[in-house]
Amino acid sequence: MTHVIEAGAAVRREPGAGRRLTPHRLLVLVAVVYTLAVAPHVFLATSLTWDEVVYASQVAAGAQPADFSAPRAWGMPLILAPVAMFTSAVLPLRLYLMLLAGAGLYLAFRPWLRVGEDRAGDPGAGGALPAVRLWAAPVAAGLFASLWTSVLYGALAYPNLWLTFALVGGLGWYLRAIGDPVRRGALAGAAISFAAAALLRPTDAAAFAAPLVLAPLAVRAWRTRRAVAPVAAVIGGLAVGWGVWIAEAFLRFGDPVQRLKAGAEVNEPGVGFSIARHLEAVDGPYLLCRPVKVCADIHPAEVLWWLLLPLLVALGLHAVRRASAPLAPYALGVVCAAVFALPYMLLFSYANSRFLQPAYGVLALPVAAGLVWLVVRRARGRAVVAGLLAVAAVAHVVPQILSYQRTLRPHVGLVQTQAERAEALRGHGVRPRCVMFGPGAIQLSYELGCRPRWLPNNPAAGLPDVRAARQAGEQVILLHKGSAARRPAPIPNWRLVQLPGKDTYAYIRP
Repeated sequence: MTHVIEAGAAVRREPGAGRRLTPHRLLVLVAVVYTLAVAPHVFLATSLTWDEVVYASQVAAGAQPADFSAPRAWGMPLILAPVAMFTSAVLPLRLYLMLLAGAGLYLAFRPWLRVGEDRAGDPGAGGALPAVRLWAAPVAAGLFASLWTSVLYGALAYPNLWLTFALVGGLGWYLRAIGDPVRRGALAGAAISFAAAALLRPTDAAAFAAPLVLAPLAVRAWRTRRAVAPVAAVIGGLAVGWGVWIAEAFLRFGDPVQRLKAGAEVNEPGVGFSIARHLEAVDGPYLLCRPVKVCADIHPAEVLWWLLLPLLVALGLHAVRRASAPLAPYALGVVCAAVFALPYMLLFSYANSRFLQPAYGVLALPVAAGLVWLVVRRARGRAVVAGLLAVAAVAHVVPQILSYQRTLRPHVGLVQTQAERAEALRGHGVRPRCVMFGPGAIQLSYELGCRPRWLPNNPAAGLPDVRAARQAGEQVILLHKGSAARRPAPIPNWRLVQLPGKDTYAYIRP
């Protein structure tokens, strides 16, 4: 393996190179292993969570659309549409997302195999440069794929992982286009990637892209007309996603300002410094750390990588410089990751493990460059360094597995209980046309084909919306949660059913 890395620049040219493990083939291998790592979750997560239902119900066959609140964007429903528009079943959706995640990982890091080439396609001028530049991409993909959040969300319909793929790939295509703006493929890749990112998370995509728009002013080598086309590709891609968001803001919320205000009310932002909250969230065990105390326990071995990440990034940038590789691409990535992460650190009082996934994906690139440089910089002692890195890899992966398992248990338990509740309600005759009120209505309505009406508190039979649904001829289900001592009182002519799980009941009106 050492010999293969040492020969990085010549892998594609040497006779018999087709029989070697090239950087591109390693990237493919990483994507395949990642896909297989996601597979067990596909068969365990048998129901959709709240957020997943909100996205899937917009396009799923036979599902009643859940409320699509102001902070959400249409990128995730569009990703789900190729399968969801034909079936609302969960297993096909999970399988599709698993395969798409593997492809997304490959496509995100694929352009980085050639970032830094000159116009003639020369990968570098001897020394350690070719190995660092070529092998950093698959190693970075492996580092990101090894995070428990990457594995867990590989089969879940949350936008953060897919945003990561779009932004990592978009940055790579932008840098390829800066290196040679004649490459129309690179320009198209940048535009498509940032269009996808803006459709998924418009504000996040804009924050990440801001340094790319300004970079030609700061990097002397880029201060030419050749930077115009790449910047235009980024802005054009962002305009697609923002155009959809702005049009929807006028149609549903009055105007973009009102939509931003409505989104702020949902997310409860506030000026603060939440880096401690992100440290608490980085080892799980819940998908939503609200209230923050549910994620407050810290396991030192499982958060160590997060604490060491700034040091590892600095080492990577130093390695790139020592290898005489272009520093600007990796340094620009670090700036983009910092600008992306800053609002999450300063404007939210809570944190989720998935929020910073795009930053982790980009920062994996200089870290990977540093690791490759450690192996190839000297002929002597290389086996010792490789052995130490192997030990470090085990020390990283094992805690990630522990975090994954700790998070998987409550998540799987929750969705399995939800599936059992849906089956119990189906056994009590719940069928469309039906409307469901109360805690858990969003998720169960998707399973049963009902119209969802989520309420923060237990609903009552006399609510105006309940009366209106009954008058419209819909079957009405009122969901109640509470301790056994606070079991809901009987309502005349309604059937009270205890559902699977702890202290959950349903009133069913024929």
